[in-house]
Amino acid sequence: MKSIVACILLATALVCHAQEAGSHYAKIDKIKASIQETPVFAFRGPDDQRVESRRWLQIDAELELATNEPSGIVPQLDAQWFVVIKDAATDKSVKLTGTVIYKDVRATMIKVPDGKKHATPTSKVLRLSAYVSPDTLQKITWKPSIKESDIEAVALVISGPSVSGKPENLQKASAQQETQWWNKDLNPVKEGAVIAKSKTPFAALWTDLYPTDEMPSKS
Repeated sequence: MKSIVACILLATALVCHAQEAGSHYAKIDKIKASIQETPVFAFRGPDDQRVESRRWLQIDAELELATNEPSGIVPQLDAQWFVVIKDAATDKSVKLTGTVIYKDVRATMIKVPDGKKHATPTSKVLRLSAYVSPDTLQKITWKPSIKESDIEAVALVISGPSVSGKPENLQKASAQQETQWWNKDLNPVKEGAVIAKSKTPFAALWTDLYPTDEMPSKS
């Protein structure tokens, strides 16, 4: 009898510890690539320099994110982005990669014990984005203006402190997901070519839609 009681107490303690430590569960639902022109802003002061807008690759993903944090805020999500595009110089596919860190991410679902106070989620879908610059795209494709058809595939892998989920839910590709091509060697690889929204002219846009992001500091 004592051993049964001890086991129950131990299990209860583990559950309480997990709730206190905070756990977050992620699932990527969709990922897509699109072409976006450099935004044009109205301003006063300097002379207006008319230039033709260039074309960026935007990768956009939709996720579900649950947490047992009563605030509904997940402190950090780490995203590894991948793009495959044809290299004009070699006529072979090249893999572009980049890591983006998202801070204070709003969860789409809050799971806390019954009766415990918690915030109300403001959205049912979490969206993340990343970009590839026009210069990077032109250096690879030799095209000053690319099309969506030039992009062979994009993929996203999610991780982060106390972030868990089924392996298949934490990774998503726009094509050939079953091959997990993002985990395979594909030369050449251009690391850091996929960048955070905050490093682009889109930084000031859609601030209520996407979480704050940053690039990892270089060691």
